[in-house]
Amino acid sequence: MSAPQQAVVPQARLILLETLCGTDGEARIAILPPGPRAVPIAFTSMEEALAALRNLGSRP
Repeated sequence: MSAPQQAVVPQARLILLETLCGTDGEARIAILPPGPRAVPIAFTSMEEALAALRNLGSRP
């Protein structure tokens, strides 16, 4: 008897957008939502990106 299969749930992830730089010349942090046609959502700071990522996880 084999172990039951668990479903893999795609999750959003943090990425660095090197092609989109802030005023200081640093790469912007972004959230890449799951999905084949996902568009990254850029943020000005790591704190903003982490807060948005937490909010994505708390949605029903």
